[in-house]
Amino acid sequence: MKKLLGLVCVIVIAAVMVVTCPDKNAHMDVIRNEFSMAIDDIMADNVKSEGDNAAYQVVKSLALPLLETAWKNKLDYRNYFVLSTTAVKDEGEKKTVSIGVFGHVFTFDRKDVVKEFEKYLNEESGEKNDSR
Repeated sequence: MKKLLGLVCVIVIAAVMVVTCPDKNAHMDVIRNEFSMAIDDIMADNVKSEGDNAAYQVVKSLALPLLETAWKNKLDYRNYFVLSTTAVKDEGEKKTVSIGVFGHVFTFDRKDVVKEFEKYLNEESGEKNDSR
């Protein structure tokens, strides 16, 4: 009887994990939020006047759509039914950026998200400069 109860519990937990497994959009939302908070952190450290604040707000409003476009193309989303992950390719190796389980997406350090985005922007601008 205990074995049957244990088996039922495992099946129920696995079913809940499958039903609540986050999709790619959920991962994108959390990554976008992390990037937005990273920009806010940078702003808090560097804003010295109202003009600086306005400039950072403009940069933020331009950077977030770029982030979404860049990461949609660069993110490798994997659904393992009970959990999902996203990764980016960095110098030939894939780095996991987020893990989703039970309806929640957990990202790694915000600084890593910003660093990967900066690398992408540098690669893109380098490619455009090379083609001229």
